[in-house]
Amino acid sequence: KKATSLEPHNGDNRITLRSMESEFKEIFDGRRNPALASLEGDLQIFGDERHSVKLDAITLILWGL
Repeated sequence: KKATSLEPHNGDNRITLRSMESEFKEIFDGRRNPALASLEGDLQIFGDERHSVKLDAITLILWGL
């Protein structure tokens, strides 16, 4: 398995997501809940706290918990 990062290129609004490529595939295919992946340590999120809160809200709306 290969670790992959998704990083936008817009300066201060940077959020880095780090996980195994297989985890990203499952998340984006809708087979894995990203909130649970994060809680279980399979998805790491790095960035400004306010962006993290927004990402958490979007995750809850899209996938529930």
